Amino acid sequence: MFAPDLQAENPTLSWLTAPQYGEAATAAIQVIITRRIRTLRMLVFMLPEGYRHDIQHKNQFANINKNFPLAIDKEWRDFSNKRWVRIYIEPTTVASGTFQWNFPVVVSTSAPINTEWYVLLCGDYNCQTFSDPSVMAIFPVPDFQPKIPARTPASWITTSSAAMSGMTLTLLCCSLSLAEKFL
Repeated sequence: MFAPDLQAENPTLSWLTAPQYGEAATAAIQVIITRRIRTLRMLVFMLPEGYRHDIQHKNQFANINKNFPLAIDKEWRDFSNKRWVRIYIEPTTVASGTFQWNFPVVVSTSAPINTEWYVLLCGDYNCQTFSDPSVMAIFPVPDFQPKIPARTPASWITTSSAAMSGMTLTLLCCSLSLAEKFL
């Protein structure tokens, strides 16, 4: 059931590093709550198909606004599933404000059909999917940032071959120069 009195703006997604297909980049999700929420217990950020978070250590999942009431009796971040990250909230009222979280994400190797992320606002700590009964609101978050094409093995070979040709020419010139000095 959706909370009829919930007041929040559509969350936004930005990239702190340029996203490239098949590579990791740092994503920033911002949520603006315009009216305090008493029953909010968890946020869930669901990634698009083919994307996965690349959080190796909990410090890579950063809470930017220190006024957000993160859970204090348990670890506040859950990144045990590569398709989503979850934020546990202290059982208190979440004041209005602008809140942001940053974490590394591996971008799909090719453009997926649907690039929307989703932010779920939930009323308990068990929330994981859209169909969870504690979901208070679901926000689709479009990703408008263009992605840099993936580097392919062919481009590595071309780049390497060009670099090697330049190095070979430089070595040849240096060798000829040294030979002239000794002749």
